[in-house]
Amino acid sequence: GLQLEDPRWSVNQYSVQLYHFVATAAGSLDGKRVLEVGCGRGGGSCFIAEKLKPKEVVGIDFSSENIEKAKETFSKTRRLQFQQGDAENLPFDDNSFDVIVNVESSHCYGNVEHFLQEVQRVLVPGGYFLFVDLRGAAKLQELKTLVQSLEADGLVTVAEKDITPNVIRALELESPRKENFINNQITGAWGFLRFILREFMAIKGSEVFRAFVERRMSYWHYV
Repeated sequence: GLQLEDPRWSVNQYSVQLYHFVATAAGSLDGKRVLEVGCGRGGGSCFIAEKLKPKEVVGIDFSSENIEKAKETFSKTRRLQFQQGDAENLPFDDNSFDVIVNVESSHCYGNVEHFLQEVQRVLVPGGYFLFVDLRGAAKLQELKTLVQSLEADGLVTVAEKDITPNVIRALELESPRKENFINNQITGAWGFLRFILREFMAIKGSEVFRAFVERRMSYWHYV
């Protein structure tokens, strides 16, 4: 099983478990060249590089600020590099990666179809696209239709799963830690940010959390 003795990973237990679930969904990454699109500040890419034995991990993010932070934080991690890039115009040659990982990012993209076309271009033949993200009901149907249309072009769905119940449980378990952080760290003049952060972190009782529970939003995993 997944061992999280390292405090860097254990403090973010549920996020790390999600990354492990997604990144290993198509088997071992041993010796593979992996791209994470929408890597944020790099924690997930670092976990993959350190724990899952790939040949190389490249993390890209649209935000140059995120990339600078990732480079600063994980500069000593072997087999890991970061660069700024656009998910809808990936700065890589055709057939460059064995695996592409995309976690909780695609809902921010202007054109998901362009992104998926770029994924298909950059993956080696027989490579894997490992995806998880949230969608509202209407957007979910758009995503499903888009995925089906791309199957004719060779981007074949191996697995599809609604993991909303798992996400709800993880949010419930994480809520006390997040609530404690907000109450203790966001004080004084910054108190007005508490509501915003509770929504952003989807703490139990927030509108985002209720949307998951009431199935107005759901969380989907694709391979």
